[in-house]
Amino acid sequence: MPASTAALFSFRGAAPIVIAFRQKRGYGAGLSVIADVHERGSSVGAEGALTRLGMLPLDANADLHGGPKGGVEPCGQAHDVAHLDGRPELDRLDARGDRNPTAMPLRGDGGADVDPAHDHAAKCGFNRVGVLRQNELGHLRERLRWGLGFHLPRIGYNPAVQSLFTREESRDVDRVAIEELGVVSLVLMENAGRGASDAIIDAFDDRLERVVLVGGPGQNGGDAWVIARRLTLFGFEPLAVLVGDPSRLRGDALTNWALLGKLGVERVELAPDEATRLDAHLSDATLVVDGLFGTGLDRPITGGYADAIAAIEAAEAPVVSLDVPSGLDADTGAILGVAPGAAMTVTFAGQKRGLHQYPGVEHAGEVRVVDIGIPTSADSNASLWDADDLPALIAPRADDAHKGTNGHLLVVGGAPGKTGAAVLAGRAAFRGGAGLVTIGARPDSRAALEGKVIELMTAALPDEADEAAVHALCEGKRAVVLGPGMGLDELGHAWASAFARYAPVPMVIDADGLTNLSDDGLEQLRDAAAPRILTPHPGEAARLLERTTSEVQRDRYSAAAALAEQSGQVVILKGARSIVAAGDELRVCAEGTPALGVAGTGDVLSGVVGALAMTLDPLDAAIAGALLHALAGVEASVGDRGLIASEVADAVPVVLDYMS
Repeated sequence: MPASTAALFSFRGAAPIVIAFRQKRGYGAGLSVIADVHERGSSVGAEGALTRLGMLPLDANADLHGGPKGGVEPCGQAHDVAHLDGRPELDRLDARGDRNPTAMPLRGDGGADVDPAHDHAAKCGFNRVGVLRQNELGHLRERLRWGLGFHLPRIGYNPAVQSLFTREESRDVDRVAIEELGVVSLVLMENAGRGASDAIIDAFDDRLERVVLVGGPGQNGGDAWVIARRLTLFGFEPLAVLVGDPSRLRGDALTNWALLGKLGVERVELAPDEATRLDAHLSDATLVVDGLFGTGLDRPITGGYADAIAAIEAAEAPVVSLDVPSGLDADTGAILGVAPGAAMTVTFAGQKRGLHQYPGVEHAGEVRVVDIGIPTSADSNASLWDADDLPALIAPRADDAHKGTNGHLLVVGGAPGKTGAAVLAGRAAFRGGAGLVTIGARPDSRAALEGKVIELMTAALPDEADEAAVHALCEGKRAVVLGPGMGLDELGHAWASAFARYAPVPMVIDADGLTNLSDDGLEQLRDAAAPRILTPHPGEAARLLERTTSEVQRDRYSAAAALAEQSGQVVILKGARSIVAAGDELRVCAEGTPALGVAGTGDVLSGVVGALAMTLDPLDAAIAGALLHALAGVEASVGDRGLIASEVADAVPVVLDYMS
């Protein structure tokens, strides 16, 4: 392999590593890392070992679709862009601007249509960098239209990508890889830097003229130094700025910082009390890479480091953060004093919880996951769920389905002056697939209810709320929604307690139902006759947990887990990035729109979840309902405001149709 530069390093207690620089198309140079590792105690060939571990994807010279041989990247097929004007050839446009003619990728059945597998471009190097999601329903439509992505395995998909790790779990993943599997730590850092630089080049190819990389003395800074080296090899002139005491550099970070010096990369060292000087170094930056702090930060940032982050935030250039934005709590998404607003966060080995709760979401920007080659099956108890996961939860309906097989839902609520809430829940239940819906209401509300939605039936709640009355109302019903507009008086409280305890079918408890139960404590639900799904908003969660709303919002993961533990039931903690909790499992809904922040959308969610609870287990019904509700909000909204709840309900079957 021709090489312009090669260096051999030997490390105490580690396998030898060869770093070789070779010419590639596009930006001129690529970096390969070859290590001699041991698998089950026996030495194996470097390329074979690393390939089996999925750590170092190798470039390939391939003849893709009849294109030119030599120097073709293995992702070339993914960059095919078809012209639909009947031309026999198309232009292959890769992410680096290269242009090579290649044959038209037609469908295998001989049809004239372009093969759908080639219709949309994928990111180069998919086994290292993946775009986790796009919060646009148009992408959902396209995936569903072609029938791709839901029932087929994701190519190059790392199962750990959808897990949401805490800082402790992240440390443990690294520890297992290094100590138990024998993966060389320098290789992990190299893969992190390589994957991150690929992501940066892909996303900011027009902003690479002057990249300023700001790192601390830890491992996060070491990742930044790898990126700086690679950008130099690609022909750019980055500036690497170390904020901190150089004597604190250790291990792999020290190795990569020293290597920058040997290669002549421009470096600056700033003590923390000199951080105010960072402004001058950022003044001509076209892109800033934030590598100051990673997932380990668990205390507020003050002093010079806070000044450094403030300087990064004030820079005119876009910011790319490594692992998490510096100053972001990786567990909760809270801001520990100060944090930059990144345009993109490149996170390593798997997602972090804090990137998917506010305000962390706003500071993270676009999130990309880099597979650094940790061969782990480790999973967190928290996971991220998006539109791609919905079809696996909701099965197509049988051709001979009828109203009886589709299930009968009971909605308990709609007190005088609050009938709209019960109607919205019932309407949403119909839109979500219920075959029949009955509203159980007080006698003086029935006439008003029947005049609002003609498809809804009504039943009178008797004056006496006891087990026998609950069973009578639940006869023939497959699930119950308790609470929308049921009232907070003595009768409302009596019916809430009776239904929560005695209803023999799955039940969604929302709104007034939750408020009525708060005085008696959630522990009463542990002895419920059937599964319950609680759907509190942050204010209701605060009352149930005897916390303030700000305390709930500061750590939504722990709040959702506490509600699930106290009740022994499934909980949907509503809000941006709703969290579903059951036992020790947490599922985060990655979809939604701020337009959903309007009265009545919670009632719609209850109706949708209630409809799904008739056929799904409670945990699946909860996350499927949250996703369906969020996507319906995206479908119905125009911009970020002006949505009304009934529009969300009416958009539910539209989203369901995309899956058919």
